[in-house]
Formats: sequence, structure tokens, C-alpha cells
Amino acid sequence: MRRTPTFWLFFVVALVVAAVAARHGTARRQEDRAPALPGKGLPPGVQGVATCASMACHHANGPKGSKGSEYSTWIAHDPHARAYRVLFEKRSRDVAKALARKDDKGKLLPAHRDPLCLSCHVHPDPDVRGTPERQRFAWSDGVGCEPCHGEAKNWLTTHYLAEFLEQTPAKKAEVGLKNTKSLRVRAEVCARCHVGDREMDVNHDLIAAGHPRLRFEFAAYHANYPKHWREKAPRKDFEARAWAIGQLVSAQAALELLQHRATASSTNAEKPWPEFAEYNCAACHHDLKGGPKPNLGPRLAGDLLWGTWYFAMLPALAEAPGGPRSKLDLGPLDKMMRKRVPNEKKVSEEARARSRELGAWLDALERAPAQDAAQLARLVRELAGDRAGLAPTTWDGSTQLYLGLAAAYHGWGDALSPDKPPAGAKKALEALRDELEKAFPRGGTNVYDSPSNFRPSRLQAPLGELRKRAK
Repeated sequence: MRRTPTFWLFFVVALVVAAVAARHGTARRQEDRAPALPGKGLPPGVQGVATCASMACHHANGPKGSKGSEYSTWIAHDPHARAYRVLFEKRSRDVAKALARKDDKGKLLPAHRDPLCLSCHVHPDPDVRGTPERQRFAWSDGVGCEPCHGEAKNWLTTHYLAEFLEQTPAKKAEVGLKNTKSLRVRAEVCARCHVGDREMDVNHDLIAAGHPRLRFEFAAYHANYPKHWREKAPRKDFEARAWAIGQLVSAQAALELLQHRATASSTNAEKPWPEFAEYNCAACHHDLKGGPKPNLGPRLAGDLLWGTWYFAMLPALAEAPGGPRSKLDLGPLDKMMRKRVPNEKKVSEEARARSRELGAWLDALERAPAQDAAQLARLVRELAGDRAGLAPTTWDGSTQLYLGLAAAYHGWGDALSPDKPPAGAKKALEALRDELEKAFPRGGTNVYDSPSNFRPSRLQAPLGELRKRAK
């Protein structure tokens, strides 16, 4: 029997419908087996990644980061688009098994269904993750547009109109669109997952189960991030500014997380305290003989090193040329955290107070004028000097020092000329980086990923060369 054109049209349509139904059916069966999560349905503001994926909007398939191809860049290059998929990998399965969290039926929670994992790997809002209707929102989308840009319902159909584009960032924020043109807002968006908060806490239990330790540094992440946008007329000191703002935002997020941990422990005996994720890993996970003997100041035997990642560079930043000064003093909080069992109430109060001071410091930094080449050269000299507190004596602090120097170096080069970076400084930076990488043994059984080969004395030569080149 000869098939008519109409038959073939209906045949093709039927195949497409069947494929779509099968896809949604498979996804539905997987999602239906998900644990009962808090929430009553899709929050009215969340629209889902699919609403951005039209070729007429952000899916033009142009070059990476080009206007109109934001979704194309995200889906092809951005690790956030694969954030949910990694929960099915062996490492994630091993973490879930070691963590041994149970659902309400007493069964082991796999990583791809555990709210603790989904809060960072999908969406922080349990109402979004727990919705029974996911035509617009799917866990498989990973970390999509709205966790960073804001819930889209109130601006989705207007954000491209001329009258909307002319509005102030504050006015746009009133309808839920975050001002990601602001470096501070960008850093705050990143820090929520990559540093943590009350809803997303990578604590020592999770790290001990095999989750990577969170070592977030905004400027480095930002420089290496596969961007789905183009910066519009960035300041010459952009890299150094991103570093300074990122340091303060991350430190503030870390203090707020500490405040939450202390408060939660004081009201819930099941919450771990002290929270070992607050401390330098190598303070416990190190060889009992050999290795470096850093000068750690007035500490008693057995005192743990607190805050060596997020707070190491604040003393140097407080004196940085061209920026606002600060008298932030974390000494009392550090002293509290050294105790075997820190007082939760006092720690919470102190962390809250210092967080407010960091907020005021951030406000001043946002208003600070751009730094010129001379100021950035001086910043390199200051950072490479001996004014960074704990930075030169721990691997954490020294790595933060290197990242700060790298940002200042790039800002310095941009302020001079993009085609003429300072001679010799790049090799000194590379030598500093190489020494930090050598701190981790290769080919050994380095179970705890501890920088047992770290020698602060080996950093002095490249730091001296940087000081020399920055004069």
C-alpha cells in the first residue's frame, strides 16, 4: 500500500510525541522515587532553565560568551550545568555510603536524592526541589540560571525591553533580578554554595566522608570560569578589585556560617561542635615526625589553627595601598576557637559582630576609586613582604597569598599595558606556584591530601624577586 504525504506527517509527529513522552516518563519515574522533601510545589517565582533556552533569547549557538548565546555557553561549557550529574558518579556514591544518611523509611539516601547534596547541586530552595510538577524545572538541569540571577517570574517577559534596561539595579532587584554586574553581588552569589551558609553546609562529617574541602577564592574562580557574558568596559584594576572584594565577601560568609554553626550547636545537641571544618586540615592530618615547624605565635601545644583559609589575608588587605583601611580584629574570636570546646554563645556573638564590621568594610571598598599602576605595584610589594600574618607559615595562607599576588600582578599589568606585563614578575609567580604544588607528595598514599612537603622557607626567593620587580 502506497503511503500518502499525510500518513508520513502523522508518522513523524507520532514518533516525536512518543520520544518526548518516553523521556519525560523516564525522568518522572526517577523523580517519583525521590524522597519526600519539604515544600508544597513550585514557588511562583521560579521559571526554570527552559524559559531561557529559546534561540530567540539566549540559545543562539554563537561563540562562547557572545551576546544571545548565554544558555549555549552554559550548557556546553559551564560545570554548573553538570552539577546534578556528578551526584551519580562513584565518588558521590561513596560519599553517600560513608555518610549513611537515611530517608524517612530508613533507607540509605543516595547523593542524587539527598537534600543536603541537592541544595548546592540543584537549588537551595527545598520548595523548588520538592515540587511534584517539573515541566519547567528539573533536577537534571543542575545549577541553572535562577540560583544566580534570581527567580524570573516578575522579570522574564520584560528584562529585554528598553524601559526595563534603563532602570537602576535597585529597581530591577525589587522584581527579583540580581545585579550580577556588581562584583560584590557576584561574589555573594558564589559564596552561598562555595563557602556555605545555614542551608548549605559542607561540614567535617561530609568532608570525612569524602567530599572535597571547600577552598573558595573568588578572583581565581572568576578568572577561570567559562563566562557566558562579556565584561563591559572593565576597570584597569579589575583583577585586583575582584580579589579584594572576594576576600571580604568570602570572609563575611565564613563568619556567618560560623555563627550559624555555633547557634545550631547550642540548641541541638546532635550538631557537631566544635566544627572541625573551621580549622586547618593539616593541624590534625599530618605526620608526627619531620615536616615544617612554622612560627604560629602565642599558641599552646594542641591548639588548632582556625581560619587559615578565609581570614589569612585580611591583615594585609587592611593595609593595602589605595583601599579603605580597617581595624577588624579577629584575635578574640581566634582565641575562643582555640579552646577545646569553644563557648557557642560567645563565638556566635563575636562572629556576628565581626561580620557587621566586614560589611562596613565592603561598603567602603565598593566606593574606592580605581587603583593606578603605581598603587598596584606597591600592592605587589606589600603582599610579597612580611605583613600577611599567618600567610607565610601555613600552606593555606601561602596559597591565598599567591592568589592575591596573581590578581595584583594581572591588575598591575593591565594598568601598565596589556601587552607589556612586568618583566620577571611572571616567572617569580610561577616559581611560587610550583613550590605550593610541590607541598603535596606525588605517588604516595596521601590519604588526607595534606601538604606534608610544605616548607615556608622555599617561598622567600620568589617573594623577594617579586618585591624587586615591583619597585
